[in-house]
Amino acid sequence: MENKFAYHSARSASAGSTSQHMQSTAPAMGERPRLIRMPEVEALSGLRQSMVYSLMAKGQFPASIKSGPRTVGWIESEVTAWVAARIAESRGGAA
Repeated sequence: MENKFAYHSARSASAGSTSQHMQSTAPAMGERPRLIRMPEVEALSGLRQSMVYSLMAKGQFPASIKSGPRTVGWIESEVTAWVAARIAESRGGAA
């Protein structure tokens, strides 16, 4: 599994964050950034692991952050911003 995470982390970093909806969202003042693991990403996004990595590879989902030798996480505020943007798109509104 380690290679899969390393591959996708490298791919997402090389894909860049040029997409409009992929802008980094900093936590509000006073809030500390929180890293979440895959089960919580799946719960927040409604996506399964394979789709998360597929979208990451295309630069269409927030990139993961290597948090240990064999672990990655996602910045919670980036994932929730991504979900909010999908909701806005589906409702015909701007993100």
